[in-house]
Amino acid sequence: MSGLELKVEFDPAKVTRFHNMVAVLGSDKARLAMCRALNHEGDKARTKVIAALTDQTGLQRQVIARAVKRIGAYDGSNGGGARMQYLMESAGGDVRLKFFRSRETQSGVTAYPHNTLTRFPHYFIRGGKWPARVALKFGGEVKYRAGKSRLPIKTAKSGVVIPAEMVQGATADAFQGAAGGMADRIMHELTYLMGGV
Repeated sequence: MSGLELKVEFDPAKVTRFHNMVAVLGSDKARLAMCRALNHEGDKARTKVIAALTDQTGLQRQVIARAVKRIGAYDGSNGGGARMQYLMESAGGDVRLKFFRSRETQSGVTAYPHNTLTRFPHYFIRGGKWPARVALKFGGEVKYRAGKSRLPIKTAKSGVVIPAEMVQGATADAFQGAAGGMADRIMHELTYLMGGV
């Protein structure tokens, strides 16, 4: 998510306690506690981001969940370097119209990009004359003619780009709201590793 960052702020009264806990545990266990806290709060944020993206884009939740990749924090205990960050990544371009509950009507195709009913006149999913339309070998893709003749036929796109949607609107707000519990979660993990003291 380029362009978004989280800030974690500690209550000044807890900073001394935090410092003392880290000193008692040592750097390895403190790093483990930080990674656990990052992964816990990061997974909660990812759940909120997926829900917000589902509403914002009109795509099904399972499609969004597959598109938003999780790269969790790692303390380096099993070899390799430690990674003290939690990433949500997505790649790709303009999503095909097929994934937006597209349905063929007599005048064209209706679909829900950006969760809004949109009509696409002269687009098609099946072939033949009404009412005896037959499925084409396009796998349910929404197609349109690029010119006035029969060919070429192109695949319809929606205008929804998941990486761009991740950094705007309700999805960006959901991501920003995730930092609220980070300081408390870090203290919880440190306390747990100290044996609940």
